[in-house]
Amino acid sequence: MNRRSHFFFALELPNACKDELEGWAGKIKEAYSFKSWVHPLDYHITLAFLGAAQEERLKTACDVIEASLTESEPLMLRINGLGTFGQKESPRILWADAEATKEMRHIRKMVYDACLEAGFELDAKPFVPHITLARRSKNAIEPNSIIERGRELPAIEAQKIEHIVLYRTDTEKLPKYEPLVRFTLGG
Repeated sequence: MNRRSHFFFALELPNACKDELEGWAGKIKEAYSFKSWVHPLDYHITLAFLGAAQEERLKTACDVIEASLTESEPLMLRINGLGTFGQKESPRILWADAEATKEMRHIRKMVYDACLEAGFELDAKPFVPHITLARRSKNAIEPNSIIERGRELPAIEAQKIEHIVLYRTDTEKLPKYEPLVRFTLGG
């Protein structure tokens, strides 16, 4: 394999949540055209994107995360509609909005700090928890229409999140995110 793998830590969504989000994506596809739609098994909430990584640094980050999890608990995920990144008229990313609870922010900080301790250089942008559904709009979109469309979608019941996962990206496969290490919150 001559391409470089990329790695990231994320909150793993329960299958029931992935199924509901797939239903949302199906309804959105009727109204909007994007170049690529995320495979439902790849839905997640990124906590720290590492890029290419040395095995030693990955191991160090995993060890620190595992040691830090003894005081953590599973958290509840609430999804609050849709959002976009990029230009409103031609979004780069379409996403489902994950509520940034105190517990989620705590877990994200713990993972982020573990990665810094392991020597990774991370994006310093504020944490915006989201689940990517699609990438690169093909057509012009009326500003705010996606957010309004999100309000029309059926509610997704609050979901219990129990795992943090270290994923490796393989862009030649579907799903393209391979779980390498799974950590249980609270255990």
